[in-house]
Amino acid sequence: MQVDHPEIDDTAVRDAAVERLHLLGTDDEARFDRITRLASRLTRAPIALITLLDHDRQWFKSCIGLDVRQTPIADAFCAHAVAGDTPLFVIEDATLDPRFIDNPLVTGPPHIRFYAGRVLREPAGLAVGTLCVIDTEPRSITDDDVQALHDLADMVEQEFALTGQRQAVLELDASERSKALLLATMTEGLVLQDTAGRILEWNSAAEVVLGLSGAELAGRESIDPRWRAVDANGRDWPGDTHPAMVALHTGRPVENTTMGVHRPDGTLVWLKVNANPIYGPGSVIEGAVTAFDDITIQHELGASLRHSEEAARASLDALEQGVVLTAGDGTIRRLNPAAERLLGYTAVELNEKWRTGDWGVFDEHGDVLADDRRPILRALATGEAVRGEIVGWKRKDGQIIVLRLSCLPLPGNDAGMVLAFADVTTERKMITDLARFRYLFQNANDIITVVDDTGQVLYASPSNERVLGYPDGWRHPGGILGMVHPDDLPRAADEMAALLDGTRGTDPFTVRIRSFDGAWRSIECVGVNLLDEPAVGGIVLTSRDATERVRLTEELAHRATHDDLTDLPSRRLLEARLAEALVRAIRDDRQVGLCFVDLDGFKSVNDTLGHGSGDQLLLDVAAKIRGAIRGNDLAARIGGDEFVVVLDPVGSMDEAVVVARRIRDAVLTANPGWSADISFGASVGLAVSEPDDTPSSLLRRADGALYHAKALHDSSLALADLHFGPHIDGSNPRTSEKH
Repeated sequence: MQVDHPEIDDTAVRDAAVERLHLLGTDDEARFDRITRLASRLTRAPIALITLLDHDRQWFKSCIGLDVRQTPIADAFCAHAVAGDTPLFVIEDATLDPRFIDNPLVTGPPHIRFYAGRVLREPAGLAVGTLCVIDTEPRSITDDDVQALHDLADMVEQEFALTGQRQAVLELDASERSKALLLATMTEGLVLQDTAGRILEWNSAAEVVLGLSGAELAGRESIDPRWRAVDANGRDWPGDTHPAMVALHTGRPVENTTMGVHRPDGTLVWLKVNANPIYGPGSVIEGAVTAFDDITIQHELGASLRHSEEAARASLDALEQGVVLTAGDGTIRRLNPAAERLLGYTAVELNEKWRTGDWGVFDEHGDVLADDRRPILRALATGEAVRGEIVGWKRKDGQIIVLRLSCLPLPGNDAGMVLAFADVTTERKMITDLARFRYLFQNANDIITVVDDTGQVLYASPSNERVLGYPDGWRHPGGILGMVHPDDLPRAADEMAALLDGTRGTDPFTVRIRSFDGAWRSIECVGVNLLDEPAVGGIVLTSRDATERVRLTEELAHRATHDDLTDLPSRRLLEARLAEALVRAIRDDRQVGLCFVDLDGFKSVNDTLGHGSGDQLLLDVAAKIRGAIRGNDLAARIGGDEFVVVLDPVGSMDEAVVVARRIRDAVLTANPGWSADISFGASVGLAVSEPDDTPSSLLRRADGALYHAKALHDSSLALADLHFGPHIDGSNPRTSEKH
């Protein structure tokens, strides 16, 4: 039978909402994977997903238990959930639901039977997907499962909101930071003037170059008499003919004009000025923008070089420091021998790198510097000196070196510059290594421990006191192994031996360590043998506190295989242990017994005294069964008032009957503590394994025996394929005893 798939209303609106989340096609994220793992564990479902519905597919942002990341939307259970009118969409057996009976996800892998999907909404309230759990067996959903799905779905929606907020903040912040960074990092002065020549806006470089504060620049006009400007020949320059005023009056740009400006402190700064008109609607001039560079150093350096050119040329070859002379376009005119030796290239090769743009330099972290951060390009663009900057350089032989670089522009238009640099690779590496070493050992949360080849502690980082409480300098007389839990000592000794002989891998290992207050802490360790390293001379152990993680893992594993009320093993653990017992029985030529125990009259207890009394009865019965079984036997609760006991092993049916009768008699003595006169009993079905038995077949035979026992009398014991007539050999205050 073919069933139409649901049509999702407002698909385009939903697609746009999903797109705004910026999650489609993204990598796995721990914040979502934690939620799906919890959903799987809390609902005991092997598959848990966080899905987002695209226009033609459902895509899994997080996926536990499946090895695919998307399915067609036509096959998606989640499409039905999103199209529904309830927040939680549940299918207990998909093979009985006409909407899904022919669904390829039901008829084929992953063979969906049970599905529960909680609708997920993005911050604006639009449904965009689900948090769902899936099982390959039909099942009912519990109240606890429902609450868990609602709680975890709320957590997913909170992450959706955080994702949207973070994206909006990043976009706004990037825009504002780009604008602010552009203005703040410009070494070129920049002012914006209105049509009267009044200054409206400026950058920080304008204040530095002109020697004026923001308050002094604000509103000042070009014709202000406080300007003391001169032209290139030193003559006074009237304000109404300044470059900005010419651009405003003519509508044409004024480019590369040299102007001298006297600062308030009396110093004369020489500027290279460019002014451009700003046009508004209708080609109306609305203002002008003026940019200017400080070229004072170029004048001074040019004059000095002209007087000492020969002396400078003679001394270049003797310098240990690299020196390069460039033209105004950055091409190299000359470099001294030290520069060629340090850079690893000839002048011809360096010019080719410059021409092709392959002029990569790095910062101290090894990242390629952007153009606006490269000292040479900054000096070329601004005409200002750059002194003492640290850059990385890759030589032709592949070696990376660190240079301390200064760039000194020469005076005059396009006059070039002088580059001077020294190799500080060793110096910087020593400083970096020392700082990193100090930080790691003094501030890391991980414990760094160095031990000798006998396990005696040579060094323990300060985090040892923070994590384990041991005072600085305290040493256990038994060495590092003296602090290990006795049960973990053999493994710890093996790990140390492997570290000593070099066979230990890099995977971490976990042992329990006694803290200073006497408590046992689970510590995850990774070790490396540096006994032959003179600077260390020991085995370095890096450890971290994994106590809470281990406890939670053990707790979750226990809860997944045990009944919440009685703490007896659940059906899943029972079947696993039964399968192991049957294998051992065949190997050892023994048998396994299986008892099905069902309480007679339990419904009356619940109906009369309430579920609280019923729960108390179940707890007492569980305790009685535990006390009646043997050391290797396993008791489990598989249903409301149904218990199963694996008798592992039994030598014969008679031995199994003795244990089964003891279990039944113990249950009959259960005392839940109420005063009401309400009778209850216990019927027991017993089966003993045969060589071809499986867990399922043995469970069926024991269940059949229980059926016969309940058909005989209350509190009877029946054996699979063998029945005993009533034999009354005593009475019980609550019920008569029959076999």
